[in-house]
Amino acid sequence: MASQQADVLWNLAQHRPRQQEEARRRAIDYVQQYGALEGREYPRECQDLYHGVAYFAHVQASWQQPVCEPQAGAALGTSLRCHYQFDKYSEMHCTATNLALDIRKFEEEDVLVPRETNNTGPTGLFEEHPRPGLKGELLGDCKLSGVSGGANRWQESDFGKGGQRWLFNSFQSTLGDAQQPHCLAWVEHPVYFLNDKYDSFNLWHALEDVSHAFEAYVLKGWGAEAQVVVMDGGTVASVLGPPYLPVWRKVFSPLRPPVLLRQMVAEARARAGGNLPPQAALCFRDAFFSVHGGISALSRSGSGPTPCVNSTFIRAMSHFITDGLGVTGVRPASRDASQVGLAGMRVVWGLRKNRADRQDEILDLLRRELPKQGIEVVALDFGKLPLEEQIRQVRSADLLAGYHGAALTLSTFMDYPAAMIEVEQEWLCTCNGNCARWKGLDYRLIKVQDVPDSSMPGVLATRVLEEAVAALRVQAYAASFCTVHGE
Repeated sequence: MASQQADVLWNLAQHRPRQQEEARRRAIDYVQQYGALEGREYPRECQDLYHGVAYFAHVQASWQQPVCEPQAGAALGTSLRCHYQFDKYSEMHCTATNLALDIRKFEEEDVLVPRETNNTGPTGLFEEHPRPGLKGELLGDCKLSGVSGGANRWQESDFGKGGQRWLFNSFQSTLGDAQQPHCLAWVEHPVYFLNDKYDSFNLWHALEDVSHAFEAYVLKGWGAEAQVVVMDGGTVASVLGPPYLPVWRKVFSPLRPPVLLRQMVAEARARAGGNLPPQAALCFRDAFFSVHGGISALSRSGSGPTPCVNSTFIRAMSHFITDGLGVTGVRPASRDASQVGLAGMRVVWGLRKNRADRQDEILDLLRRELPKQGIEVVALDFGKLPLEEQIRQVRSADLLAGYHGAALTLSTFMDYPAAMIEVEQEWLCTCNGNCARWKGLDYRLIKVQDVPDSSMPGVLATRVLEEAVAALRVQAYAASFCTVHGE
């Protein structure tokens, strides 16, 4: 088992670019770090599907057979490689080298994409404006066979949403054509084409898009040299969302800020000056096409408790993000060996605007009783804080608690022996509980309907208080044990 694990990690390491080693760690480095801890007890479904090192090796192995094969002597030398998978919905993980974007076709299609400054729809929720794709907009001189894994995968039913759908709708092989793309400019650094965002207002949904980007960076071996290229929306902020823009800018695109594709095209046109030559194109050396966030590793486990405790994928991704944002070093006071008992511990309650009937009652009791034991209680509306501050607040907490909602997704950024309490007024999904389980946290679920007399004043609040104290005591013991044993 150990030798097989080492082989997989070695193979993944070989996929990282060697031309420019950045001082920053790459996404692949984090997967290697946590993947090395996968042992015999790590569930097979976690190794093979999304959460283990074996999954990344499987995707890369499937790329060995291009769906559009490069041809000897071709001017561009285009190659397209796609990994197909189906889990309730079709997805395609596609990457391209030496690809041309026809500027005239792009501008013809670009008029169809709205220019509004925000993506708020009439209901106040996030509204998507994906780039649909126009045949011939993307060009390459490779031989399109569509075969991947022995089956023809170049068909519409196998492509989902996001950048992959844009690729399918737009790509056209120029093999055999008399007129080939004329590259006005080359984008030499890797680009991550982000199209059809899931949601920029809700943290859970925003992290689904982020998780796909992390997956792509691992598979490609990319680091700080890569750039996020936004294909839809009027501004970068309108698509990526002001609260979560820092994770894209600082983590995934630190050397070159995220940019709109139309801005890159405009710059290429400006550099050319005057009339464009026939087949004028902006060309890309290395690109990955986004997968729609709604079918991410996070949501696939939403219907039941995950078996993937201490997920390699989630632990690597959260560490990659906290390092990139510069909030890795934040630790709860309870980890300090000088603390005695529960004194100095910190509870953070994520405020919920709706579906939280007894929230004030619960908070009143926690604020009245926990400080008697030296425990700090803080209630926060996380939606009003920048992402860095959201993460900093939960990483400085021993316990994150609240009603079911996106705020509890932040447990993804907490570390053992932290804990989380989720109050569930009505069943929606196991999303937040899985976030805690993926990080090996002490997760406690309080279903309101299972608490006798929960409609009576003080009953539910007392249950939350009891669970909070129990969780903190377990944590205090774990912290002292780790300190004694030097862990």
